[in-house]
Amino acid sequence: LKNVYGKTGTAQRSFQGENVQDGWYIGYCEGVNGPIAFAVRLERGPGSGNAWRLFRDAVLPALKETGYVK
Repeated sequence: LKNVYGKTGTAQRSFQGENVQDGWYIGYCEGVNGPIAFAVRLERGPGSGNAWRLFRDAVLPALKETGYVK
């Protein structure tokens, strides 16, 4: 897979009176039949770096295994 384009971020919000952060990674990559958009969000996670790692370690291999990307 040559081209994956994405952006990480952290969203702050209030949940049950507590300030929490959600890490996210959004983007797109070139698929077999055209571009594929994706979004990974980790609620109350330690940051956006973990959302990127989840994409790299779980989502991208699943896309490859199912034939959506090479």
